[in-house]
Amino acid sequence: MGKHNTARSLIPTSMVVHSDVLTSFAAFWSSELTVMLLRRTLLWAGASTVALVNRVHALTKGHDLSSAPRMETEQGAIWYNTAGKEMAIEDILGEGGMDSVRLRLWTGEEYGLNYTLSLAQRYSKKGYKIFLDLHFSDTWAQPSDQHTPSAWDNSSVETLATACRDHVSSTLKAFTDGGVELDILSIGNEITDGFLYPTGKISNDDFGPFAKLWKAARQGVADAVSAGTKQPKVMIHLDNGWKSETVSWFFKGLFAEGTVTTDDVDAFGFSFYPYYNVNATLDALTSSLTQMANTYNKPIYVAETDWPTNCTTVTLSEKYPVSARGQREWVMAVMDVLEGLPNGLGAGIFYWEPGYISVPGLGSACGSNLLFSVNWDNWPDTYAKALSSIYMFAGGRNTSTPIAASTTTTVSPQTQINLSQLDQSSRSKQSEESSTQQTDGGSVQQH
Repeated sequence: MGKHNTARSLIPTSMVVHSDVLTSFAAFWSSELTVMLLRRTLLWAGASTVALVNRVHALTKGHDLSSAPRMETEQGAIWYNTAGKEMAIEDILGEGGMDSVRLRLWTGEEYGLNYTLSLAQRYSKKGYKIFLDLHFSDTWAQPSDQHTPSAWDNSSVETLATACRDHVSSTLKAFTDGGVELDILSIGNEITDGFLYPTGKISNDDFGPFAKLWKAARQGVADAVSAGTKQPKVMIHLDNGWKSETVSWFFKGLFAEGTVTTDDVDAFGFSFYPYYNVNATLDALTSSLTQMANTYNKPIYVAETDWPTNCTTVTLSEKYPVSARGQREWVMAVMDVLEGLPNGLGAGIFYWEPGYISVPGLGSACGSNLLFSVNWDNWPDTYAKALSSIYMFAGGRNTSTPIAASTTTTVSPQTQINLSQLDQSSRSKQSEESSTQQTDGGSVQQH
């Protein structure tokens, strides 16, 4: 892993370097390279050092918590911090350094406007920034599934464009009326091959129909802003951010078509997972995102990432431990990539669904990517206790004492799960699945 091998384990925080000394040092050595060196060489100084480095180059640090209320109502989830204290999931993750929450919005009821707006209100009232991810679909949207909402008229590009514009405008106005200001708005989720299929699918390098639809959605943002909504950062989000050739093809093709310009886009977001392709390395991500930064000079986010604590059937792209420690080290390494981008354009990182306890593999063939160990023994109450990896955004602080082992659910080894099936898990199915003991130790993934 070379330069990405970031040993992040900390000694107790009683060993602290005086903050005034560190502040002076950081002011003198203010380059991006020095920020990364400070992270690594001063790691042993404890939480105060990490806080200093984060102030030198602050990234947005968030989690996608879209499923949390459903886990609470449908799966009986009760959340506990690493010390065993019952708390709201957002408060637990907030202790771990989270400052932003990502939420998906479907046109279908399951993650529809009423549900997602109420969730955004819950989190924003506690001071968290909100990143809204528009799927433009009744259900999950991803490159293989970008289905046009069933109620929308898709008889032509023009009628579908009108529906896009109205959907975005009305959504943003509803959030404003509900007292929620959006920090980031992603127009589409993993739209590498387009969205609103079949009309908006990019075919034979023809970006025309897709560009018209995306531009209409962008105009919906302008409509809402004209009506009094605060301007969010508008993002385009692609999957496989490590694939520089595909990323370059998409943006060159889109902007060359002419309908969408670089001025329409405020930020770029990319998914980056270690278990779908062994070539999804940190070096590949660095190369791809550096190319984007140099070409377009706009903020860049890793909008989705995960790392497993249980994964025996998949060869991962890096050799971090398959454990809570590995989760911390993976995320810290991705943060290093972002912090090393030219012109300070690395902007933020979001861990995808750390508490989606009914589907711990989170769509992968791994057993669990959660940041919680789960005990189903007291159903209908389900105890979800935080792993030490919840401190991944706080530089790994409070991680010197391993968390006691706890029963956690697993899924059967399989290829990537169709996300449309994720929410069909039932309590009876969970009780029939095998379980394993999960600790903060784990084994190292062997390539």
